[in-house]
Amino acid sequence: MKVVHVEDRFEPEAGYQINELIKEQVSLNYDITVITSNIPIFSDIQDLKEKDKAFEKKYSVHIIRLNPLFVFSQRFYFKRLFRRIDSLKPDIVFLHGIVDFKDLILFFPQRKYVIVRDCHMSWVASKNKLSGILPYFYSFVFSRIINNTSKYKKIYSLGLEETQYLKKLKIKDSKIENLYHGYNSKEVFYSREYRK
Repeated sequence: MKVVHVEDRFEPEAGYQINELIKEQVSLNYDITVITSNIPIFSDIQDLKEKDKAFEKKYSVHIIRLNPLFVFSQRFYFKRLFRRIDSLKPDIVFLHGIVDFKDLILFFPQRKYVIVRDCHMSWVASKNKLSGILPYFYSFVFSRIINNTSKYKKIYSLGLEETQYLKKLKIKDSKIENLYHGYNSKEVFYSREYRK
């Protein structure tokens, strides 16, 4: 299966949900490509390039870093993103995050691949100058399309707070599926030795 993950910013060594999903999908022999920005979360640019190379080699994953055309309120817009995705001919595309420029795909014809989204938006993170009007605008413009088409197969909620956020956006329960936060016990564990 050919899988494309699209994330605004990606750090190969982070313990985020996307990192764990990729590792699991690689173990299932999926062909994985990550499309992301060239803007690091916490690494410097040169260090990120080295981490990308190591991650690609270790997991046989391809990382494509794009320069965003612009960033607005921590939401990245990539020019011709879906042309790039289409050229990869994926079976499934994970668009990580919700209420961002990737939702513009809803105004275009149905893709030949399955699109799923995930929501890891918390109430704290959603507080900004647009937070009062954004849920109403989104529910009126985007949620109607999401709820009445199969353009997004599912929106995975990573926790209770995220489900509440999706419901505030007026996403139907039938479109929401839980994919709760967890951790990889092989990489994150208690150690007396490291505590010293």
